[in-house]
Amino acid sequence: MVACGTVTGAEHVRLGRNNQDGVAAGATQDALAVVVTDGCSSGAFSEVGARLAAEWLAAWAPVEWRTCGEDPVAFARALAAGLSTLIRRSATGFGVRSLEGVVADFFLFTFLVGVVGRERAAIVGVGDGVFMVDGAVTVLDAGPDNAPPYVAYEVVGAAHAAEPRVFFSADARDFDCLVVATDGAADLDATNDDDALDGARFSLERVARDARFRRNKSLLHKRLQVVGRRFARLNDDTTVAAILRRPEEATS
Repeated sequence: MVACGTVTGAEHVRLGRNNQDGVAAGATQDALAVVVTDGCSSGAFSEVGARLAAEWLAAWAPVEWRTCGEDPVAFARALAAGLSTLIRRSATGFGVRSLEGVVADFFLFTFLVGVVGRERAAIVGVGDGVFMVDGAVTVLDAGPDNAPPYVAYEVVGAAHAAEPRVFFSADARDFDCLVVATDGAADLDATNDDDALDGARFSLERVARDARFRRNKSLLHKRLQVVGRRFARLNDDTTVAAILRRPEEATS
């Protein structure tokens, strides 16, 4: 099953800004994919590009996974190339506005995609974020000056255009929980013990260990809302998307 959740960070609530993350899921008969995107905080309307990209990636990732023969390197490159084309087509035709200006305002975002096919599973993306496999959390570095690379840099010919990366690859049967998240999720473990829900502090690891998240796909979103809105412990927008085997399907 798939579970997704998002909450606007305390800083964006304070400033009256939108949640700049995107999240989506997609499936074919051969593959299932979850996507999170994170718009650049300096972009005036980066949530527009982030959400457009999330929907596009969710629609095409399962298709590309099969087309690429479940090869994660080819898959990551195909998604990045497709996003470049999408951005270029979307950002042109704004009258007197330059391509560089439109991209800077609307189309700077990072992305992570988790995909599970018939034989293989993978996590690929561009930029920073967080991913987890069966309780093992990895926080991806944003790079110097907290400035991650973006696919859109390739569109405007920037020298530091992003190279898509494969962060995880394994047999499709070798895990029970796969999570991709925006970088705000790195603060979930920093929430105070007073924020405990049902006697336990919410964390990404809890998503992997607590069977209730496997029975109720809306619980992830509800828990993020409680931690983010009631306790205001998450400074940045935080978005999580998970592929979870149901209890009767779990391998461990």
